Amino acid sequence: MRVSRRPCVSCGVQVPETQAPPYPDHKASCTLVKTWRRSLCTQVIETKVPGWGTVRHLKVWRENGKDGITWDELQVLKNERLGRNTRAIEVYPDQEDLVNSTNMRHLWEVPPGVPLPNLAERG
Repeated sequence: MRVSRRPCVSCGVQVPETQAPPYPDHKASCTLVKTWRRSLCTQVIETKVPGWGTVRHLKVWRENGKDGITWDELQVLKNERLGRNTRAIEVYPDQEDLVNSTNMRHLWEVPPGVPLPNLAERG
């Protein structure tokens, strides 16, 4: 079922039509960040992740709504918004769990001490 959406009054990101301001996903400030002459918007919200507790969730989207956010841009924004020494992940879910309602990238903070495999290690 497709949910009707409308722009957030503060940043323009599409939010469900059924939500009234302030939007639950907009507890933290929406910030427009200009990088390499390309307008990117970011938002950091706190979210609860089962097994991890409360973590920061970085949302990144183009001001014009188009795609094309590079890995380098995500790394710079992760460093600026979450911290240089913060690990973050981007998840590609099973097809049946896919939510793709707007052109946006998501990074989730990995809490300190949570092990992740070293995928660069050859074994």
